[in-house]
Amino acid sequence: MCKRFIVLLAVFGLLSWAGSSSFAQTTCDDAIEIDGNDVFEGSTLGGPAATEDNEFNCGPWDSPGAWYTLLGNGGETIVTTCSGNLSTYDTSLSVFAGECDDLRCIGANDDNCASFRTDSTVSWVSEVDEIYYILVHGWATEQGNFTLTSSQLEPGVVTISPNGFIQTKGWNMLFPVLNPAGCGGGGPGVMSENWVAPYDLAEEDPMAGDEWDIDFGLSPGSGFNNGGLSDGPIWITTDFVLDNLGLGLAGGDLVDFQQMCVELTNGNFGGALPNDNVMAISTTYVENTTDEPMRVYVCSASDDSVRVDVNNYTVTLVSACRGSAVQCQETRCADLAPGINKITAYVWEGGGGWRMAIGLQDETGQPLTDASEGIIFHGTGEWADGELEGQFIDDPPEDCVEAGPPPPPDDEGYENVGPNGFATQSSEGWGGAPGRAIDGNTDGQWGGGSITHTDQIDGLPSWWEVDLQDTYYISYMRIWNRLDCCSERLTNFTITVLDFEREVVWEETFLPNNERILGSFLPIEDVESEGQFVRVSLPGPFLSIAELEILTPTGPPPPPDEVCDNGIDDDEDGDTDCADPDCSEEESCQEPSGPTFERGDGNSDGSVNLTDGIIPLLYLFSGGDAPACIDAADTNDTGAIEITDAIIIFSWLFSGGDAPVSPSPSGAGYVAGDCGEDVTADDAGCLSVSPVCE
Repeated sequence: MCKRFIVLLAVFGLLSWAGSSSFAQTTCDDAIEIDGNDVFEGSTLGGPAATEDNEFNCGPWDSPGAWYTLLGNGGETIVTTCSGNLSTYDTSLSVFAGECDDLRCIGANDDNCASFRTDSTVSWVSEVDEIYYILVHGWATEQGNFTLTSSQLEPGVVTISPNGFIQTKGWNMLFPVLNPAGCGGGGPGVMSENWVAPYDLAEEDPMAGDEWDIDFGLSPGSGFNNGGLSDGPIWITTDFVLDNLGLGLAGGDLVDFQQMCVELTNGNFGGALPNDNVMAISTTYVENTTDEPMRVYVCSASDDSVRVDVNNYTVTLVSACRGSAVQCQETRCADLAPGINKITAYVWEGGGGWRMAIGLQDETGQPLTDASEGIIFHGTGEWADGELEGQFIDDPPEDCVEAGPPPPPDDEGYENVGPNGFATQSSEGWGGAPGRAIDGNTDGQWGGGSITHTDQIDGLPSWWEVDLQDTYYISYMRIWNRLDCCSERLTNFTITVLDFEREVVWEETFLPNNERILGSFLPIEDVESEGQFVRVSLPGPFLSIAELEILTPTGPPPPPDEVCDNGIDDDEDGDTDCADPDCSEEESCQEPSGPTFERGDGNSDGSVNLTDGIIPLLYLFSGGDAPACIDAADTNDTGAIEITDAIIIFSWLFSGGDAPVSPSPSGAGYVAGDCGEDVTADDAGCLSVSPVCE
């Protein structure tokens, strides 16, 4: 059976990246052995197509491949082409157990990496001393260079969220439920209904193998069809399927229900499983090990609509017909109560792909993983002692609801002048006209028809601009993000205010390190500028804005702030610079704690000259008078008059030596700006200060 595969191996150091006409691994029998923690570089370029007809239940493929073997240790084993994004093509992976002439599929994957969707990952719990066969190939006829990374955990150690997304193995799943409502799930109202009646997932904690007698007269669903694998709706996990059917379902950060339906169908355990006009329900458990509620943000991506509940309340509810990626399409606020918390995810599909990716982030937007403090990802609970149970929370936190962050601040006394303008943008895609960003509608759902969208044009950056048709004093703004998907795109963007001559009067870049807006809008504060044009730009190809609110005072604009060192009464209140109470906190306006002077001017006559070098010598050796300002004559700031103080003056004046220490003179005839205080605590005083410093 393995002879049907003609595979290519281009191992780093043996064959070049460019491919070769001589192949070391043409069959399963020629597989190269790798360690449980290894990295191999290879290539499938130039190899004949593998045309396996699915007898392995992991195929079929039309692309060349490369074979490896790995010995199980009884722990979780992961093989991936994701690490470092070193693959140059759309890779796929298939993993088998058994003998080369009698292999069985353990798992397969295409496109399931946290950052690079065209690379692949398969994970499974290995048996001790079992030999596993790994085939690196490609989607469809794809071929190219790849890096294969293998890793094995110690037996009993399980990872659920290694990359910030809860992996497929961490979900207890019920699918395919037949969905009469299409990709939109019937809208938020229908999506919020009980799809498992008479059961209640706010209170139930299903386990793998539980069969539920759902009443599809009460549920919005129209039935259940898993190809006859069970008598009715049954909860499954990837481990449950592997233990009972010997089939390793696709796994990774992206939970691919469509791929799992295909794999179960190809396994010939029953009839075909539908993957269009369907929906899936999944549960997982997360423990907050602290004594206080933990504020998190639920990151979700889905194909198509998605709902996410934490314990008994909904935090994410997005009705959208869209594709998915392993990136946040939206983030929603939630609190994890101390102890065990149940997360329930619902995904509705119309046609095409059927997937989800769900993860948690902390309040700074950083992903929470298995290594994060204060949180444990228990997954399905199959590894826990006994069954896990969620909690029933009486009231969700008031500042953390499905709609996102708290409502906008009170705009009393200000008017949004955005709708007065005329908008343009760099390009238009999918009907996302520029005028949508100033229509007064902040709806973040694409289906609401109020979101702009630029298109990709030769990799050029995108921009959107409004001409307000007049000059306005702009106090602050708010930019509202798209929420049904793609919210991560609004990052590293710049807002610019220009006057009527298109001169820049204010500009600032937001989220420069690819941070994301947490919630539905970002406040743009302290603009306080007059302008006619407002421009939003970002380096990426796709810019979407739900709304840009541009707020101007309804009364006279506030006077400008007083600038404390320019000699002008900027705020026109009659007081200038430090005489203005607005400058009372400015460091330059603080009264000195002690007398000011100029270092080197020992006789306080307003100039540093030869006499200032002679005075310390006369004082030390001829009974001369003490310097008028000992602090000034103490040119090295030791707290006492020494011969060195005279030498410093002479050296600075005649030999290009260093000036006396701070406050140092800028020239022999110094100015008031050179004067300062003695920052050194010593006994040297300044009885007579030069008039220059008064």
